Amino acid sequence: NLSANGNENVKEDDAITAQIDSLQKIADNFFNAKDFHQSLKYYTLISELRKKQFDEKHPEYAYSLALIANCHYFLTNYDIAFKHLQEAASIIECSLGNKHSDYAACLYSMSSCCHALRQYDDALKYAHEALIIRENTPGKESIDYAKSLNSIASLYFLLEKYDNAINYGQQALDLFSKLETKNSSNYVEALSNLATYYYYSGNINTAIS
Repeated sequence: NLSANGNENVKEDDAITAQIDSLQKIADNFFNAKDFHQSLKYYTLISELRKKQFDEKHPEYAYSLALIANCHYFLTNYDIAFKHLQEAASIIECSLGNKHSDYAACLYSMSSCCHALRQYDDALKYAHEALIIRENTPGKESIDYAKSLNSIASLYFLLEKYDNAINYGQQALDLFSKLETKNSSNYVEALSNLATYYYYSGNINTAIS
């Protein structure tokens, strides 16, 4: 009987995994087509299946919450997105630790939500926390680390702390120039941002150059 029950559990788990894989493809297609209402619907179904397959403290469930949050973000439901990300971050912290790259990714996304909500101080706090983790995982020579630097620079600019914005913006630009071509969108954005920071700090000649 124990063996039979075990086999049934395996079969049920395999069936759920297959269903999730199928739904994931549909959800991703809708998301890539920018139909965020439809993608949200399917990512929510995936989340419910993940909860059934594992539990509410499993990283896979946290990842499904992050996907839901992503949809809400693009639907401009920033407060709802933040709550889902906060829950996902809590699960990942408990299961994988607060030094994990996925935890940093949640913090970075939470910062983006606060930025969109114009809660700049909170956004800066989460962005700095993500940056500290990304110093080691994936490391200072990574695109993720450069993006964190660029995000922090933009937040300091919004807080009118132009010297700090220039400092972080220059670090981001230097790293993007090392990791990508000067035609990349990341490099062009960082260069444009840095010029803006110099302009508002009163260094107009540097901004122009």
